[in-house]
Amino acid sequence: MIMVQITRLQGTARVINYAGLVRGATQRMVKLEITGSQSDELIKYLDDILSGLRYQDTIVEPTVCIMFDLNNLKFHNDHFGHNFGDKYIKDAAVIIKKVFQKYGKIYRIGGDEFCILIDSRVWCPVDRLLLDMQDMQDAYNEKTQVVHMQIAYGYAWFDENQDQDLEHTRNRADKRMYENKDKQKANDSWIKTRRV
Repeated sequence: MIMVQITRLQGTARVINYAGLVRGATQRMVKLEITGSQSDELIKYLDDILSGLRYQDTIVEPTVCIMFDLNNLKFHNDHFGHNFGDKYIKDAAVIIKKVFQKYGKIYRIGGDEFCILIDSRVWCPVDRLLLDMQDMQDAYNEKTQVVHMQIAYGYAWFDENQDQDLEHTRNRADKRMYENKDKQKANDSWIKTRRV
């Protein structure tokens, strides 16, 4: 068993535990503290959010959380090789970045999962941007013969009436993303023709 004394996180750790924010990021902050690594962009962004919470019990400004997941990555890896799967992830990330970069912070939170947090002080036409992303995805698929991109998404605005913290907002966005993913897969003629 390894025991490590955490010194620099005391104030922030209390706020995170009190507010119940982003368990994965909290664990990452502890890992960074233990390993002695410097904070990265996500940690700085969360610190900025937490700074605004230190003297208040709730999040005053609503925030939007958008979750993304790439459909059929396993199919691409299994049938075309991991190089094509990697290309799929990179190309999807480029599209997501092109569409959303000026509105919020974009994070890769899993192998083929991405998350965007947008501060409420930034005007963001989410529905229009998702249509723009779909148009870019369609154009990409017309040009590409092997990789067929399909980005599932879901989003939620922080709502103080139903969200205790940003983790609840993220969970609602994640649920909507999986509903969208199921709908996309049910209507995906490209993948159906290749599984025969």
